Amino acid sequence: MAVQAQTMHMNTTSRKVYVGAGLCTALSYSGVNASLLLHAGMGRHGIYAGPKVVLSDSYLFTSLVNGYQLGYNYTVVAAGQWRAAANFDYQVAYYKPYNPNDLDVDKNNMLHELIPTLGLYYEVGKARQLQLGLHAGAGMYLSLYQDLVAGTSQTKQGYTSAVRLMIVYQFSRP
Repeated sequence: MAVQAQTMHMNTTSRKVYVGAGLCTALSYSGVNASLLLHAGMGRHGIYAGPKVVLSDSYLFTSLVNGYQLGYNYTVVAAGQWRAAANFDYQVAYYKPYNPNDLDVDKNNMLHELIPTLGLYYEVGKARQLQLGLHAGAGMYLSLYQDLVAGTSQTKQGYTSAVRLMIVYQFSRP
């Protein structure tokens, strides 16, 4: 029995653009995050971007939206309602620096994360417009920290891993 690999149950050479929106929750160096992402793609290629909120951190939020996430994915193989993809994800989160003296400054701490992941998606129902996804991977982070008391900036970099769960609804199908 032969299984023909297709992207999202379609011709992978299709030039039709598909769009969708999704909710995502992730665990990485920055903590537990939630994102609202817009998706667009064509054939095997897809991009996504949107605001994120860090839900589990001791920092004070700068606003309700305290970061952004964007990425690219490439469908490696698809069969039936399942597909596997390679993803490249960039996230940035902004935090208010510790300010015990109430100094009047307009500086933020920033945390950048660059994480390649592998993703597995399941397309729900006959129309296959709803997708459930799981990503896992490892990458790097760069933290920029403002010490307002000393008047200095510090950087820290290292390795991180990430696990992400998502649900995506496609408004249009290729």
